[in-house]
Amino acid sequence: MKKTFYLFLLAAAPIVFNSCNSDDEEDNFVLKENSVYITNGGTTQIQFSGKLPSVKVANQFIATVNAQGLINAKHAGHTTATIGSKVIDIHVKGTNSLIGDICYEWGKGRQYVLSNTTFKDMELSSGTDYDTYMGLKTLGNTPIVIYGYLFAKNQDKLETVKLLVHKNYLSSLTDFLKERFYMAKYTNVIGNMLVGAAGFDSDDPTTATSGVTIGINPSYSNYYEVTIIPYTEK
Repeated sequence: MKKTFYLFLLAAAPIVFNSCNSDDEEDNFVLKENSVYITNGGTTQIQFSGKLPSVKVANQFIATVNAQGLINAKHAGHTTATIGSKVIDIHVKGTNSLIGDICYEWGKGRQYVLSNTTFKDMELSSGTDYDTYMGLKTLGNTPIVIYGYLFAKNQDKLETVKLLVHKNYLSSLTDFLKERFYMAKYTNVIGNMLVGAAGFDSDDPTTATSGVTIGINPSYSNYYEVTIIPYTEK
């Protein structure tokens, strides 16, 4: 199965957060997990023993952590919390069942990306510059969602995510986007959908790692095209 996508990329840069803590805090603190999975809107407790050092969450648009280590999930996506000198991954799962969860953790390999995607039936379509893993969710004989994960040729690192969502499911797509992105600006409005919109996975550009645009691809006129790319504030 082969599909053609029109691509564009933005440069991505890692965001590093440093935290200063006393030796006593570190000596008394033991983090009992490296990652947490939580559904959007929910809460969960970080498992640790000892005294919790100061906590710094990379992207508080996605989740916050209070002084007692309680995670509050605010939007679907992935962020990290630095606790003293230790880091814990926070994965917030979405609630939209039509499209499901997608993975846009830049630089991650195929096995990791596809294991963190709700839709699992993906096939490889090799091109000149990219290896693309694609999947279709259908209703009858009509694709309602087309998934595409693009990896640079001969590199096992995610670079771009594409979604095509049938126009009949406009409301579901809007909910999907609002659950994950802060929609910053737009050029046109169709119904309650921001077509040509530019959004980020944070309401603070300094902590955003992903950008999203929504448009119409002439080759798929019955679909909205969603492109998710790495982002760093310039």
